[in-house]
Amino acid sequence: MGLLRAAIEQNDQASSDLLDYMKVRMITGKETVKPATVSIPSA
Repeated sequence: MGLLRAAIEQNDQASSDLLDYMKVRMITGKETVKPATVSIPSA
């Protein structure tokens, strides 16, 4: 999560795109990306 947080802090636009992507992924329930590529913290 450290790397993801650093990336978000460095690029607001990228973070917005990433958050939108994660929202869509969570809503659709599709696992289209390898866990090692994008990790979503469990609530």
